[in-house]
Amino acid sequence: MKRFLGALLFIMGLVAPVAAKPDFELGPPIGSRAPSIGSPMDSTGKPRPMDSLMGAKGLVLV
Repeated sequence: MKRFLGALLFIMGLVAPVAAKPDFELGPPIGSRAPSIGSPMDSTGKPRPMDSLMGAKGLVLV
């Protein structure tokens, strides 16, 4: 009985994350271009376009 219960809990633990898919999107897909957020100000107060902030490998916004 304990083996059966243990196996059942193990299988439920494997299946539960698959069934827990959210009904909403969390953001743009990985690798896609982010939407424009305007021109953020730099430390001198001048607006900087996003293209000037991006390097050869892109830009990470946190």
